[in-house]
Amino acid sequence: MSTKQTILDRELFAQALRDMSEADLLYLNRMVIERLHLHAQAKSTVQLAQFTVSIRPEPY
Repeated sequence: MSTKQTILDRELFAQALRDMSEADLLYLNRMVIERLHLHAQAKSTVQLAQFTVSIRPEPY
């Protein structure tokens, strides 16, 4: 879990979730899934940037 400070207090956020309609929850779900995909893409990009080939093919 991130230690980064957030604007929302977790208890206030939990209460807001309880008060949300189904449409609001579906919208929030789409936003969360999009954010998770962005994190996965960033992680993949970093791993690809760190990739190095240690065995070089010999010329024919």
